[in-house]
Amino acid sequence: MSRYPPVQNESSEEEDPFHNMYPALLVELNERDQYEPELMKLRAYLVKPHAESETEANDAKLRKKAVNYRLDEQLNLYRLFRNERMVLISKIDDRQDILMQVHNGHGHYGQEATWSRLYKQYWWPTAYEEVKEYVRSCHECQMLSNVPNKVALHGNVPVNHLFERFAIDYIGPFPMMKKKNKYILLAVECYSRWPVAKAVKYANSTTTVDFMYNELFTVFGASKFLLSDNGLHFTGNEVEEFAKHLKIKHQYTSPYHPQTNGMVESINGVIVKSLKKTAREHNEYWDTLLPTVLYAYRTKAHSILKLSPYEMLFGVEPLGVDKDVLQEYGRKIGFERLSYLQQRNGLQNFMVDYQPQVEAHDQESKINVGDQVLLLKHHRKNVVFTHVIK
Repeated sequence: MSRYPPVQNESSEEEDPFHNMYPALLVELNERDQYEPELMKLRAYLVKPHAESETEANDAKLRKKAVNYRLDEQLNLYRLFRNERMVLISKIDDRQDILMQVHNGHGHYGQEATWSRLYKQYWWPTAYEEVKEYVRSCHECQMLSNVPNKVALHGNVPVNHLFERFAIDYIGPFPMMKKKNKYILLAVECYSRWPVAKAVKYANSTTTVDFMYNELFTVFGASKFLLSDNGLHFTGNEVEEFAKHLKIKHQYTSPYHPQTNGMVESINGVIVKSLKKTAREHNEYWDTLLPTVLYAYRTKAHSILKLSPYEMLFGVEPLGVDKDVLQEYGRKIGFERLSYLQQRNGLQNFMVDYQPQVEAHDQESKINVGDQVLLLKHHRKNVVFTHVIK
């Protein structure tokens, strides 16, 4: 018999007595990343689902709730919506930064647009209420939002196919920059509401033709129709010859009924308002910030269609800055939503759904004695950027 003990099998390692405690310890040590108490219970259950609780009723309740929640390797909590969309449940300490990112960083749009953007990537129990309060208390939005007034509701010429019609218009003049840009030339694809815009030096027919050739028709192909107002920059021979050469039917709005081009007029206002808020402290860089404002609008969901121009054009949602494997699970939008658009009953029904907006539009704003209000001062020297509120 050998005096040396037999060599132990390398694969037969002793079991670590603390192995099952590591996940629970991580949860306890992660106090800075706390969620609400109910979510903390759910996370603890997902970490150790077979742990005994005080009562069987608690176990059953947690099991039922936990079906719609997941954990990743870092113990971040996710919520599953309708078995097709996985979103991160942000930690309490991170939520203010997330609200700033989705609102301030994406054009300072309103409550519903901000909520729609946040809802695609994040969730927490009081998210909607916090979005509402954040937008309501946003200083830039308070100072630079338009004063509510009654304007004519626009009517749109119906379109049935993608790239069938572009509507085009000039915005400005703006403060002249180092690049000598004074205007924005904006075109809108009328089916998807996808905006294309460029800061330009001049508002003339040569600029219009260059823009249509370089930014529209060599990118998306020639459309059947082009809709514009009766300005000289659209009615010149150069524009007419260009449209004729590409077999595009150029349609004009009536001088007494500009609402025919209501879509581009509406988007004009949204783009300018967003640009004013984004460039509030740096007016001299408005042309540099234009692409940022355009991207924010392109990825903003329409209030009725519930889809962004990006989704309508490409069929998928844009990837977020923080790309995550679990979030990839819910990136692609369902075909049932696209079929809603392809049938085009969606935009036909839009006019029916638009009626409540008409009724809301006719309501007067109410101001009570003692309410704090903002006084708007109009300075005509610079139409776009010198609306000062104090």
